[in-house]
Parts: sequence; C-alpha cells; structure tokens
Amino acid sequence: MTFRVATTSLLAALALALPAAADEPTTYDLRAGDDYTPVVGDVLRVETTERQKSQVVVKSGEQVLQEQEGQQGQSAVYTEEVLAVDDQGQVSRARRVYESFRDLEAGAAPDVSGLVVLLERGDDGKHAFVPEGEAQVPPELEERLAQEGLQRDAKKALGDQEKERQHALLPDEPVPVGATWEVTPEQALVAFGFQDSALHPELTTVRGTFRSLEERDGVTFMNVHVDVDLAFTRFQGLDCPEPASFKLQLDLLLPEGGTSPAGEARLTGVFDGEPVVPEAPGVTMAVDLELENAQRRTRVGG
Repeated sequence: MTFRVATTSLLAALALALPAAADEPTTYDLRAGDDYTPVVGDVLRVETTERQKSQVVVKSGEQVLQEQEGQQGQSAVYTEEVLAVDDQGQVSRARRVYESFRDLEAGAAPDVSGLVVLLERGDDGKHAFVPEGEAQVPPELEERLAQEGLQRDAKKALGDQEKERQHALLPDEPVPVGATWEVTPEQALVAFGFQDSALHPELTTVRGTFRSLEERDGVTFMNVHVDVDLAFTRFQGLDCPEPASFKLQLDLLLPEGGTSPAGEARLTGVFDGEPVVPEAPGVTMAVDLELENAQRRTRVGG
C-alpha cells in the first residue's frame, strides 16, 4: 500500500514538472478553396489582366537570322451574374456588364462602359458570347471573347483532369498556417499544362507556403504563395542543350472551405532559354518572355 501511494505521488510530481502538451494546430484543406459551386443569382465583380511580353532571336552560330519582339494581352473590369447552372455545377449561362476593356497588343481602349454580353452554352456544348439586344461589340473585345469561349470549351472537355491540374501545386492533405511543401517536377508539368516537355530534376524546385489567414467581407481567405523554378531540358517539343529557366511566382487568396466564389490569383514569370530548331541543325532560338496573369473576384450579390 505504501509503495503504491509513493508511486502515485511520484507520478503526480512528474506530471506537474512536465510542460503541458500543446494543442494540435488547426489545419486547412487548401485544395477545397476552389470547390465553390456556383448558384443562380451569384454576382461577381471581376478585375482581370493578362500580359505577355516576348523577344525571340533566331541565330545560326553568332549570325542573327531573325528577331521578333512584341506584347500581347488584355485587361478588363466587368460584373457577371450567373443565370443558369448545369447538373455538374458549371455555369451554362451568364450576363456580363463591362466597365472597361483594354487591348494591350493594339494599345486600344474602346469605350465599353455598360456593354452587356451573354455567355451561352449551346446544345453542342460550345460556349459563346453574344451581345444583348442591339449592342455592338468592339472587334478587339470580340476576339478576346471568342478566345475565352474556346478556353471554357477546353476546360469542360478536360473534366476531372482540369481539377487535377488546378490542385497539382497544393498539398493533398490539410496543413496548418505556416506550412511549407515541395512539388515534384512531374506535378509542376501537370499544373502548368506543358506538353512534350521535360525538366532537369536537380535544378527544378517548386515550394509552396501557407502564409496566413485573412478576413474580408465576412469570409476567411487562405493566403498561399508558391515559388516555381523550372529548368527545362525539353520545352514544348524543343530540346534545350542548356537548361532553359522559367521562374514563376504564384499568389492565391482562396476562400476557406470553398464557401465563396470570391478570391484572387496572380501569376508572374520570366522565361530565358535557347532551344534548338529541330528542322535546322545548328539553329537556335533565344527566347525571353515576361508574363503576368491576375484576377480578382469580389462578390457583390447573390
């Protein structure tokens, strides 16, 4: 009995001396940040920029055969209302009201304030934008809307593969704020959709960080940053005798739990490489590329 009492007292003393066990940190599923299913009546104000500046120099040895440089892209601000959603939770009809549009390649900024276009998906599954009523769509915007329709077609056709691509840079398990993770070269190729490409495994690094939580308009957003440093030995079907560098920075604001259609995404990058031209031995292309894609979605109704 005495022994038992002494043992119990000793255990109690040890328990008091040891630090209390820390609570397990709260974890968050970053991949669920884009799981929001649109509903009829959702209204978003969208601010978007797509910009690409490039310079290509074709050389044979030190002789310059051709040099080309240019800039392309667009920026726009509009409000979009969801009018119909299909049984897979995808928007099949929407009404878009423009505030502004600028064609960065042509340097044109036509007056589109108040212009209304309708997004419609036809019986053939193809997406198209049509003006509402007698509205006239400027040629620069009309071309951009045609491209967007094709992009929507491609995403719908990919189905689950598109979701896999969107998730490839994020951890597959919930993580706490402050967590970091590594992404394999294979996952990076999937994320950015590079076809017929290969990466140098030792020179390629992709690292993500869950920076913080932010509260906006009653919604909790997950602030995520991904540093991407790709070294291509083959890029889009072209061999690179010296690894071509593609450095990218990705910043995301994802609604926690996919509870809102609002959010932000910004991708910036610089490509620098000299792939060879397969049809012309000894001919190389020195490619310098800068890009920026950004979108901010703010919920204003629904």
